[in-house]
Amino acid sequence: MPVPVPVWVPGRRRPAATGPPSARPGPASSPSRRWRRPLPIARRVAFPGWSGRPFRERRACLDRAAALLAARRDALVQAMRAEVGIAARFAEMNVDLGVEMLEEAAALTSRVEGQTLPPGPDGTLSLCIRQPAGVVLAIAPWNAPVALGVRAVALPL
Repeated sequence: MPVPVPVWVPGRRRPAATGPPSARPGPASSPSRRWRRPLPIARRVAFPGWSGRPFRERRACLDRAAALLAARRDALVQAMRAEVGIAARFAEMNVDLGVEMLEEAAALTSRVEGQTLPPGPDGTLSLCIRQPAGVVLAIAPWNAPVALGVRAVALPL
């Protein structure tokens, strides 16, 4: 039986939309309009606050997320085993990989890096810098929900 999971936008718990997916195939069919409605709000409210934070604060937040995920490892493993029926070791690896990805994303926030790109035909100098990407909507597949869910959101943050 599916378990309803709330959507947090921006910092408020909202019920997720329910019901059958759209009958139209392709990317336009998902997610539903009702489900997407909060995303522009998050973009206006959450993104400036997050991207404007000093890297130390962003790193601390991602490190805390990794610690919280690690602290809930056993409960997450049991939930995955019960819901998906996967082997214990695969579920453990799934959570451990999610923790490692959060730790790596945290470390990347303080990595000073820019890249000078080859000049264009007019000699223009271009610089590539790392910055938060913005609002991310991620729907993790059933077979590795923690690792693939974390991968979808940690690095863009």
